[in-house]
Amino acid sequence: MSRGFKEPMEFPRRFYKTAGSAPVETGFAVQLDGRTPRTPSGAPLVLPTQPLAALVAEEWEGQGEYILIAQMPATRLG
Repeated sequence: MSRGFKEPMEFPRRFYKTAGSAPVETGFAVQLDGRTPRTPSGAPLVLPTQPLAALVAEEWEGQGEYILIAQMPATRLG
């Protein structure tokens, strides 16, 4: 059995036009079209520092027609 992260068989389409970050009460939120996405566990994607939130937002901004989670290592850490 192999371990580690595996991409799903079908990749989700990119559903947003812009990605960025914004300060929120608990840290810095990643914003997709002005809305904060949620993690697989349902928590808002909020990071403790602005540089980290900006790095994650850059990963989302760099996605093409499909979202390839394997190409977003900082996002997977969050």
